[in-house]
Amino acid sequence: MALGIGFSSSLLAQGRTIEETLVVKDPTVASRGNWVVGGAAELWYVSGKFTQYDGSNNKIADGNLHFNQPGGNLFVGYSDFTFMITTRSGKGDQHLNYNAGVLNAQALSTTSKVKQSDTEFTVRWLVRGLSSRVVTPYVIAGYSQTKIDQDETLDNAGFRWTINNTPTRHFKYDYNAPLIGIGGIFPFSEKFGARVDGRLKFYSATVESEYGKTTGTGTGGDFLATGYYNIVGGLNAQAGFKYTSLKGGDVGYLNRTGFFAMLGYTHRF
Repeated sequence: MALGIGFSSSLLAQGRTIEETLVVKDPTVASRGNWVVGGAAELWYVSGKFTQYDGSNNKIADGNLHFNQPGGNLFVGYSDFTFMITTRSGKGDQHLNYNAGVLNAQALSTTSKVKQSDTEFTVRWLVRGLSSRVVTPYVIAGYSQTKIDQDETLDNAGFRWTINNTPTRHFKYDYNAPLIGIGGIFPFSEKFGARVDGRLKFYSATVESEYGKTTGTGTGGDFLATGYYNIVGGLNAQAGFKYTSLKGGDVGYLNRTGFFAMLGYTHRF
């Protein structure tokens, strides 16, 4: 009996050692009692669908959006905790189709020039006590902000917006949300690994335009999957995708998918 317990304890300790050795190969993870700092340049391609509702929650238009977003992140971590700030900004085109009877007796379409900026602050806590050879779970919390400037132009010749008697109207959206989520780090080897997490976001949103100001609230979220590869020394590459659901009540609902690649550097001490 004593031999069996000692053997099991030895295997458990060995498994913990392997897990600890591999999980700290994630570019954003510090070893116990030590620090990690770093950052990365990011390039995102964002594709999404936009649905617009009226004050009675009736769908009046839907369409799609495509744009590129360069940006970057900086992080600092100690032991089980990592703080990260991420920011990016980009622009592209959005196309909307309005149902007949909404703007005119006939269906109309628009093309918008859209500028979007995203800023996010997060704190991550590794739950090392529940880790295994396969995964180390974590809890993440923080705050995010998405700002969107939209200049919407009617595609149909001869039509103008009644509000300003021009073919183009202007909107400024602002989505702000505290967030909370859970995830896990999956170290495949000393070179390769992945992070996956889901986040709930509690949005407060506003939109300002020639029509005035509208506010709204809603519960949305993110799903994020990232793969990492340690190139040499502290140099690393990461890539993945992120699905975002921005829900702003009367302000509008936006569902988007972003694909990204990052090149970064990590220093541990």
